[in-house]
Amino acid sequence: MSLDTVLKIGRTFKNAENNYQYLSYLYNPKDTYRNIFRVSLPLNVDFGFEWNNLSVLSDEKSFDKLYELRFKTSGSDSTIKYLYGDIFYEQITGLDKKGKLKSTEERGRIRLQKGDTFKAAQKNVDEIIDEERDNFIEDFMKESESQLIEQLETTKDNYDKKLKLGLIALLKKGMKNYEPEKEIKISKKYEKIECLIYDCLNAAKNHLNQMSLVRFRKSFSENQSQIYTLLKYSNAFEEYLSNPHLYDFQPIELLNNESKLQELAANYALNNSKDTDLEKIFGKDYKERGIPLEERLQLTNFTNHAIFIHFIYPNGKMWYEFEDTWDLIFEKLVNSTFSNQDGKYVLDKSIYRTLASGDKKNDIQFPAFKSETKYKSQYFDNAQVADLLYGLNAYQSKAQQLRGTDIILTLLPKGRNLSAEDYNNFIKRRVNTEKLDEFNQNARDEGEPLFISFFKEQEEQITSFDLLLVNTSGNTNKDLIEISGVKKSTLDFIKNRINGIANQILEKKQNLFPNTFKPKIEYAFQNILGSPQADKKGKISFKANARYEAHLLKVLPQIYCMNYFQDRIILPFFIEKVEFVTRSGSENEPFFKFQNLKYDFEFLLTIQNSPNNKFMEIVNSDSYKIGLLLGRLAKDVSLKINSFEKNYVGNLTRRIGRLDDFIRLKNDILQKLINHVDTKFIYQTSYELDQLIKSFDASKYHKDLVAFGFFESYFKPFQSKN
Repeated sequence: MSLDTVLKIGRTFKNAENNYQYLSYLYNPKDTYRNIFRVSLPLNVDFGFEWNNLSVLSDEKSFDKLYELRFKTSGSDSTIKYLYGDIFYEQITGLDKKGKLKSTEERGRIRLQKGDTFKAAQKNVDEIIDEERDNFIEDFMKESESQLIEQLETTKDNYDKKLKLGLIALLKKGMKNYEPEKEIKISKKYEKIECLIYDCLNAAKNHLNQMSLVRFRKSFSENQSQIYTLLKYSNAFEEYLSNPHLYDFQPIELLNNESKLQELAANYALNNSKDTDLEKIFGKDYKERGIPLEERLQLTNFTNHAIFIHFIYPNGKMWYEFEDTWDLIFEKLVNSTFSNQDGKYVLDKSIYRTLASGDKKNDIQFPAFKSETKYKSQYFDNAQVADLLYGLNAYQSKAQQLRGTDIILTLLPKGRNLSAEDYNNFIKRRVNTEKLDEFNQNARDEGEPLFISFFKEQEEQITSFDLLLVNTSGNTNKDLIEISGVKKSTLDFIKNRINGIANQILEKKQNLFPNTFKPKIEYAFQNILGSPQADKKGKISFKANARYEAHLLKVLPQIYCMNYFQDRIILPFFIEKVEFVTRSGSENEPFFKFQNLKYDFEFLLTIQNSPNNKFMEIVNSDSYKIGLLLGRLAKDVSLKINSFEKNYVGNLTRRIGRLDDFIRLKNDILQKLINHVDTKFIYQTSYELDQLIKSFDASKYHKDLVAFGFFESYFKPFQSKN
């Protein structure tokens, strides 16, 4: 079961050194399609922002340790919240055809255009603080129990039954908006322990105020406008910090000087934009005439820029290295995602796609469902909760996307003593899977795309996989199919067998089309099952559709498990496509499309795991043979009658539903031959066909096999007359 594999991977990640890097809640942005401008901003011992020490972060060795917290409480949580820690922010814009600015797209936890994401996280922060407060009070009650009983002049039994719960409620209520030296209302029965109560409240207040989460957010709130200015004009700060010797002002002065920020942002855009874009904005002669500042300022919002703000915490720590705060955040993730029923943790949110989320809508699938017995669907123990959260990175990773669909393939590796590094490298090697088109454009390529994700270098220790086929089309992803424990050696055997068959088909195709490429499973299914479309010139293409997607989902597990024995629908749809191309294609389109479709069809038949050659079974059938002979006769008719191909060949299966229909079509074709062709050239073929019909068993008649034989001879290249 894939869940067991996810938990095993998560346990390995959790127990690894620097385990935070394996959590899906942490994001480390990379320089891929753009270069990220990274800056460091020191915090003093009071967590104040030292703006004048803002500087470019140039130590590339530290880049892998920079993470942004992506706080989410479920897989479908689309609310963006900035809770704590370093900041990644990106602005992307462009020009339309008229040279006007498009609207700016933002990426990262902080958004400047859509709400206050710092404020949006405050509810979660308050819940973390409340939980820490409750834990502090609970610890105080345990440590001070004997002293409380003594000063209350009561017994342990009376304290437990009548005083303890009331005291806890008093302390929790007293902590609401409590400030030192502030009096609270204390009932008579607790007056004797008034000093202890205030000691607890003051200690709790001091403890909460010293939390790095609280101190950082307080400082951030005081500097929020400056932070947002830095993000908005990040390109201006790159221009400024990259050339500090050119300017005589400090960062804090620049933050408060919007006109200078606009000027620097415009200069950055001018120096880092494409000439074609600048020509759209200023005209083609902009280099010769020069751009005055007033005109240049319109580039202020022409921003394609990414910035990462790394806060250097006191003692040089990373934000996630404050263990007390990190533990609280992680505990909040757990409590927001799971509920505890008698020591059993049950998922309340959809972080794992195949498990019920616990709400009324999703749990209606369980007969007589009761909220208090959710654990009967699936529960986790205390250790497994963390294992699951650490394993989500592997579970949510994409190994490959099926061509023309929203279906992704997820792989969970199994093997001998796999380490966290092994699992992490496995995921990373599949992040940038090559596009399928690149494989299909190269006729000499040895790899079937559906197998490329299984085999990478330096992965000998991986021996098997759990496979998940996942639908990503909706608001939340859905696991459709799970295949557990597929051996790598089996997949290697299947891959080599299919590649061998593809090479054989390629050799046949090259006799007709020298520059062709090998057949591939997804392409072959799309060509045969997809929706045919003709452009204005009669060029035919086959678009992926729901039928193709559903069939791929059906047969792909069979292919991976060597259980692909028969496929009854590809022949009728193959014939349907040939008829469509014949009716709708341009002059030579039917010939070329039939040849390619025929090789796709032969490929899909041959890769099936039947002990017999299914393609040869078709070719040796009597239905195929009579179709083959009739196609020869029909070819001669089409040479004389232009309308014959589209009217007859393009609607062939409508005319050959039964053997009697076939005979009527044969007689019709013969009559046309007598009227238009010298019959001495077709006598032998007609005679052979008549002999086959006389001995034909009508119960074994198959119109699609007849049609295949017909098309085989009708579209045969370089046909000669005998």
